[in-house]
Amino acid sequence: MVHFQWADHIHAEAKKPILLINMDETSLAMSLPNTRGTVIMKRWRPKTRKVLKRQHLKQKELRSRFTHMSFVTHNSVLQPALPQILICNKSQCTQKELREIRAQLPPNFFIWQEKSAWNNHALMRRALTLLNTHMQDYFDVYQVVLLSDVARSHLRRSISLLARRYEMPLLYVPARLTWLLQPADTHVFAKLKQALRVAWTKLRSESVAGDVATKTWVMCMS
Repeated sequence: MVHFQWADHIHAEAKKPILLINMDETSLAMSLPNTRGTVIMKRWRPKTRKVLKRQHLKQKELRSRFTHMSFVTHNSVLQPALPQILICNKSQCTQKELREIRAQLPPNFFIWQEKSAWNNHALMRRALTLLNTHMQDYFDVYQVVLLSDVARSHLRRSISLLARRYEMPLLYVPARLTWLLQPADTHVFAKLKQALRVAWTKLRSESVAGDVATKTWVMCMS
């Protein structure tokens, strides 16, 4: 009830059309090995080298995760202007790989290397500042409202104060209702992960050794 009351208040106070932007994050695997592969009949296997019957991955690769911080909106015209952020830790990408990746990323896609690949209060403030920068050309036209769930990394006074400073009211989705009220959960992340699983299988099939390089995989995510 409070969620809808606050939404009504924001709508009543707005003097411009509302642009609702949903911020959410999801965990993306560094490798997706649990997929069916290509079956090669014995008579067709190369005789010059040993062919592995299954893909072998290190435990580190199986457990490693990136965090994708996403901003999505109902306005398909403005969606390309919204920043998308991939967080990795220092062991997942080398500095050389980062330089090469960043040189090829779309202008709205960013990769941040931190001690941990998980979101936190400091990164939330940094993401809000990045969103504010990308929305400068649209604040005169729209009243930006930021929709977010109540994950711990999203809840801190410094975050709400920063959102107020940028004149982007925060609208929180109540716990256990993200499946109903959060577009990133209901319409984006499931489709994204499905597309990435298909892409992973394709990249493996195109690799002689069945490996997918970190740089290739990150570029695929973007």
